[in-house]
Amino acid sequence: MKALGFKALIGALLLSITSAANAAFIFSQNGNEITMEVINESYTLTANQTDNILYVALLDVFLPGGGSVHDGARVGGSGTMSVNGGAATALNWWGGWQYRPGFQAPWTPEDVSFLFELTPNTLSIGDTITVNATLTMNMLADADIIMPSVFGNVTTVIGGHRFLYSQGHTTDVSRQATGVSEPSVLALFGLALLGMGSIRRKANA
Repeated sequence: MKALGFKALIGALLLSITSAANAAFIFSQNGNEITMEVINESYTLTANQTDNILYVALLDVFLPGGGSVHDGARVGGSGTMSVNGGAATALNWWGGWQYRPGFQAPWTPEDVSFLFELTPNTLSIGDTITVNATLTMNMLADADIIMPSVFGNVTTVIGGHRFLYSQGHTTDVSRQATGVSEPSVLALFGLALLGMGSIRRKANA
């Protein structure tokens, strides 16, 4: 029975690790800090990039009522972008994570996005870009910093000040268990393997 328990634990841990690895967006919380991570999310441009910023946005993941997030709430973060399968290059931050007001339709207070500086006309119709990024914000510094109200299949797009640069496509948004980082999950997996081995040795003794 104990061996079956360990096997079940290993299966659950493997599922957790696989889910984290395959998720396009992962949110996690550590005390008053919330981190949002983008993993290998790709977009094909349907319009030329003419604004000096780039949004990687999730549509309708929050409850209504947000406002713009202040730079002072940002704890840290970084991002890279590759174009048409080329080498990844660092993205410059412009303001971090913001809710977008309704006048920049289709952005609404329920949207959240990474924002980066980008020289106008860097990207053109047909370009495929792949973004990897992470951003940590402090809830005490800005009351608009909250965890999403929706997880699972969510629409994501690339946009700018005035335009969307891609069609929306479905991605996966998940929440990492509070206080359990991926290294911790791997450590638990290792302990489970050691425990299973110990049980087998006792059974063979």
